[in-house]
Amino acid sequence: QALHPTKLEILVVFDGQTPPIKETTVKDRRTKRAEEERQRDAPTGQSPSMERRIQANKRAGAGEHYTKVVEAILESLRNHKIPFLVSPFEADGQLAFLQVNGYVDLIITEDSDLLAYGVATPILYKLTVNAEGAFTRGNLIRKDDLAAKLPGDKNRFDFMDFSPAMLACLFAAAGGDYCESLRGIGAGTACGAVRNAFLSE
Repeated sequence: QALHPTKLEILVVFDGQTPPIKETTVKDRRTKRAEEERQRDAPTGQSPSMERRIQANKRAGAGEHYTKVVEAILESLRNHKIPFLVSPFEADGQLAFLQVNGYVDLIITEDSDLLAYGVATPILYKLTVNAEGAFTRGNLIRKDDLAAKLPGDKNRFDFMDFSPAMLACLFAAAGGDYCESLRGIGAGTACGAVRNAFLSE
């Protein structure tokens, strides 16, 4: 087991294969990244602006260097004796499984979709790192916080009575990577429909 200087035990979880149901979404994203690579690598005279080129570089990802980047990360983890595992499919489901079964106390991720999987443990989201490699800030999300609503606050949804199954239905109704959004159905409408379906007499 790898112990951080703070005595935390760290487990790194990687995505595995693309779920069959998400292949179309992944293909579309791959096409968009290819276009961003073209924008990034375009001759200076053909590129819209330096700002656009920088944006394209961020969106293009590692591109042809992806495999080398992954190999370097895995080698570093092995050298530092930090355990890791590769999920059968996406890491979201694997992380949810680890949390539901009591294997992890905190999840650090870039993806807030974990709430749709019923994860109740705190999630540290959008963690940022400075030039020195130190963590500077992040958003701590807890399932209980979804029910937090200040008096008179009309801009936040009330999830006080939502079960994990209701949250999953809400995310599905509002649309996501696995299914297209229903026309005319936003988060507010989906929230009301799920509440009526589960709680109305």
